[in-house]
Amino acid sequence: MAINLLPTNLVAQAPVVKFANTLKKIVTAGFSIFILAGLIVGSYYLVNYFTIRTSLTKQEALKTNIKALEQTEQKFFLTKDRLEKIKIALGLESADKNLEKLEKFLPVVSQSVTISEAQISSKNTEISVIARSSDALTSFMGNLVTTDVFKTIDLTSFGFNPVNGYFITVEVN
Repeated sequence: MAINLLPTNLVAQAPVVKFANTLKKIVTAGFSIFILAGLIVGSYYLVNYFTIRTSLTKQEALKTNIKALEQTEQKFFLTKDRLEKIKIALGLESADKNLEKLEKFLPVVSQSVTISEAQISSKNTEISVIARSSDALTSFMGNLVTTDVFKTIDLTSFGFNPVNGYFITVEVN
């Protein structure tokens, strides 16, 4: 049995003691709910923190992959562009045939005629000639016509200068 040293007139009345016990139970339950809510909020915070951290790590990895893929894509398009240009270059006809024709004709050209320019393409050859005299020009044109190297001969320009002589441009095929 417990010894009560307080006088009996100072002891709380039964309804007050009952109310105090009920209040203690409510405060204990409230504190327990508060602690439980704190744990739930804390765990929610930790879960979100780790989720965001994982997402940021994945995002950085994706950015790195995107940069690598951009460089690969750029190399791919450069290679594709080069291949298209190579296809175009391989598809063009060669000027070798016209160069061979011109090489066959050059030994026939006389010393008094100077070939100032020759443009050779796959379709035709354009020759610019300077002749000091009309005899040299006549000789050159005669050699050009009599050799069976070229099928067509077109005179595209003709001029005369008293200092240099005759200058002509001939397109041949």
